[in-house]
Amino acid sequence: PHRAGTYLLPGSTSRAEAGAMELSGILGDSVTFPLGIPAQQFITVAWTANTTRIIVTVAAENPPIVIVSDLSYAGRLRVAAESYSLQISRLRMEDTGTYRAQISTATGPTIHRHFLLRVYKQVPEPTILCGSVTCVNETCNYTLSCTVRDGGDNVTYSWTHTAGGAAVSNESILQISQRPRDAHLNVTCTAQNPASNSSTTVSTKELCENFDFAKKIGFSFSVKLYLPWVLWYLKGVLVCVLHGPILSYVPHSLSGLHLP
Repeated sequence: PHRAGTYLLPGSTSRAEAGAMELSGILGDSVTFPLGIPAQQFITVAWTANTTRIIVTVAAENPPIVIVSDLSYAGRLRVAAESYSLQISRLRMEDTGTYRAQISTATGPTIHRHFLLRVYKQVPEPTILCGSVTCVNETCNYTLSCTVRDGGDNVTYSWTHTAGGAAVSNESILQISQRPRDAHLNVTCTAQNPASNSSTTVSTKELCENFDFAKKIGFSFSVKLYLPWVLWYLKGVLVCVLHGPILSYVPHSLSGLHLP
């Protein structure tokens, strides 16, 4: 199956409650907190994380003077000289939380900015599996499942037909019917969280043909494994019926076998 890459969703910032700006970041990536203050008016800004912890103080200079107070952010902070916006790189899950900027300007009172940052794992490529297939009167009904490994919380799924692009399901399980003329059509599962997404495209017919073949192989293996014991048991029962009870009867050809 063809697998598309993972990329950042557009519009990953939004307004949260109480006037705070909500930011979504990907684990290991970067996120920027915009201040929206003209550089010529800026004097200083003090950044706090989770209400009380001061993490960094920035003063207006070229380049800006940056004093990091919280060592967990050391080496991960950058301040843009043209806007004094704060960037956190190499994001960690524990960076999730509330951030506040207290800004002193040359033209007025102190300005406050509030942010809510959520860090998410990057969504890996999803795996599509065939759960079942039944064919009646040249129409085959397929049940497919889409999953991601270690994708973290907040992962949602959607399905599309590659031919028309129309959504056919918004769950991780897809049930679809196809006639022979539709056998060439593919389906795509997209897994996403608020910060990233990833897709996998497969041919339903080819995927479930492999599923059906695997079932046949499994059945054949089981028959080969257990048939000698079944025959031995039936032969022993026949001997008991014809000649009375026996303590032990094991054919020479099976003497080396052991129950799995």
